[in-house]
Amino acid sequence: MACTGPHDAEVFGRFTVPGPDYLTKDDWNSSADFYCANLVPRYDMDSWTLGPSVARVRYFLPPRAQWTAGDHDGVCYWVPVSGPATDRLRRDSTTLTADQYAYLDAAQRPESPLAEPPQQTDSNLSDYQNWAGGVADSYTTEVQLLKNHHWPVAAQGPVNALLQRVEALIPVWRKVSQTPFLTAIEGAVRSARTQTTTAQERAVRAALGLTTTQAG
Repeated sequence: MACTGPHDAEVFGRFTVPGPDYLTKDDWNSSADFYCANLVPRYDMDSWTLGPSVARVRYFLPPRAQWTAGDHDGVCYWVPVSGPATDRLRRDSTTLTADQYAYLDAAQRPESPLAEPPQQTDSNLSDYQNWAGGVADSYTTEVQLLKNHHWPVAAQGPVNALLQRVEALIPVWRKVSQTPFLTAIEGAVRSARTQTTTAQERAVRAALGLTTTQAG
């Protein structure tokens, strides 16, 4: 259904809970949080268009009677914070141009690991090393994807500038992953995270007709 008229919510995914037993409230909420979080970037690939002030993630869970009847599906949806919306948040292969899709597909690679660093309260050195190595790997994948796409003339300069920036970050994160002490690696992570690609991304976005302002 097209979201062209005012609407109070937008469904963005469905998930099925495995197992024969109806879950407790806490387990339902935990499962829904996990599945809905994974479904968000599939429906809206552009992380710049989503934020707590834009739309809250909600979910509908089947009551016990539905579960007993065989319906084990939960539904994930957004509720616009500012009230009824007239546009949709969907940004995937069905709504994006080929160039927009190629860029967002590449940009997503480092976003996931960067958004989920180890928890300081219960992490050890190897957790940080493995995570930092994963960030370096994700940047490497982004470089490969950006290089493999044929960009329109207007985007070639901005994409090349972004490539240079990302390529410079790979050894930074690789070095972090090789830091031998926990206290040292925490400081190295903080330093590495200050080296962003935001300015270069904004230029690419402008060339491709994507938003250049991050949602709050």
